[in-house]
Amino acid sequence: MRRPLTPEDLFRKLSLRSLRVFDQVAEHGSTIKASEALSLSQSAVTKAIQTLEQTLGMQLFLRTNHGMTPTEYAQVLRRRVKLVLADFQDLANETNSFLEGDSGQVAVGTLISSTLRFLPLSISLLEKSAPKISVSVLEGTVEQLFPLLLSGQVSAVVGRVSYSSASPYPWLRDGSVRHEALLDEVLCLVTGKHHPLAPLDTVSLRQMSSYRWILPSTPSPTRRLVEKLFEDAKLEFPRHATESLSLLSNLGLLLNSDAIAALPSTAAFEFRRLGLVHILPLPTTIEFGKIGYSVHADRPLTPATLRFIDSLRTAAKIIRAGA
Repeated sequence: MRRPLTPEDLFRKLSLRSLRVFDQVAEHGSTIKASEALSLSQSAVTKAIQTLEQTLGMQLFLRTNHGMTPTEYAQVLRRRVKLVLADFQDLANETNSFLEGDSGQVAVGTLISSTLRFLPLSISLLEKSAPKISVSVLEGTVEQLFPLLLSGQVSAVVGRVSYSSASPYPWLRDGSVRHEALLDEVLCLVTGKHHPLAPLDTVSLRQMSSYRWILPSTPSPTRRLVEKLFEDAKLEFPRHATESLSLLSNLGLLLNSDAIAALPSTAAFEFRRLGLVHILPLPTTIEFGKIGYSVHADRPLTPATLRFIDSLRTAAKIIRAGA
C-alpha cells in the first residue's frame, strides 16, 4: 500500500518551477506551447511533468492527438497551484513596492456598472499619484469575475456590491469576499436620440413594452430589476430582447435602432453628456444598489491594491460631488 504524502514530502520533492510548468501545460493543453510561454525546451517541460507525476503518484494529463487534457486530479491540483503562484506574484509585487516605492501590479475585474465612469476615473487618479503601478482590467459578469478573485487572479472586483443573503452565489454568502460600498446607483432606461419616445415628456411602461429591449442575461441584477418592474405593473415582460453585456455594442444598437436599454445611471449620464442617448422619464426611481469594490476577505492586500482602493474612494467623492 502506498504511503500517504505528507507536507514534508512535498517540501522536499516539489519545486515552484515544476508547478509553473504544470500550470502552463494545463493552460495551453500542449507541451510545445507551454515551452514557448516559459522559454524552456519541450524536453525540459515533458521531464518536469513526468517528475511531478512520479512525485505525486498520479497521472496529470491524458495524452491525445489533440494535446494534453488535464485529469480530474489535475484540475483539483491546479486550483491549489493557482493560489500558490498568485501568492508568489503578490510577494514579488510587495517586494518591488518596498524597494522602489509605489510600484507593482493590480489586476482589476469590472462589472458593467463601473466601466464607463467610476473605474476610468479611478485609474486616471492612480496614474497621477502612483505612475509606476501597472493596472490590467478584465470586464465580465459576477459568475466570471468572483471565482478569479477567490483564486487570486484578480486583486479586486469593481461594480455592484449590493447582494442579498439569498444570493445564488456561495462566495457572496460564506464570508469569503469583503465589500465596501462607495456610491448609490439607480437604473435608467435609455434610447437613442431619435427614438419615437424621446420627445415625450411622460412615457408609460406599456408604451415601452412594444419596443425591442437590450438586457443582460439572467440572473443579472439589472435583468431582475427590469423583470420586477413589469411584474409590479402587471405587464408581460418584453418578448423581443437582445441579451448583451457590452456597453459599446449596446450603444451601437441604441444609435441604430429603436431599442430600449437598461443602464446604471453613471453610464447613462455619461452617454447623455456626450449627446449619444436620451434618458426616458420614469414615474419612480429604480434603485440599482450600491457600487464599490470587492476583495478576498482572507488575502492580505498588496500596497499597490491599497493605493488603487484609495483612488476608488477619491473617484467616488468626485462623482458624488457632481464633478
